[in-house]
Amino acid sequence: CIAETIGYNCCPLEVSTVFYTDSYGNWSYNYKLKEWCGLTPYYKIVEEKDCWSEELGYACCKKTCTIFEIDENGEWGFEDDKWCGIPSSCLNF
Repeated sequence: CIAETIGYNCCPLEVSTVFYTDSYGNWSYNYKLKEWCGLTPYYKIVEEKDCWSEELGYACCKKTCTIFEIDENGEWGFEDDKWCGIPSSCLNF
């Protein structure tokens, strides 16, 4: 899961309640281990040759598949303090 990329454990299957959501996805709390754990699976993002958002002046997301906004242009993410277009290589989760 994505949480492992920043030093946290993934939640066991029996832990599924979402308590918090951020740019790293959904988070829960493992009461057995007394620690936060990640619920969002990790998908390797493949860099696209052409990104739909570039024609609008925004880069394609390279580190996230988390959708923060959807409009008539497409799905938008947020990384490095900037809006970015969610690439088609991302799987919606």
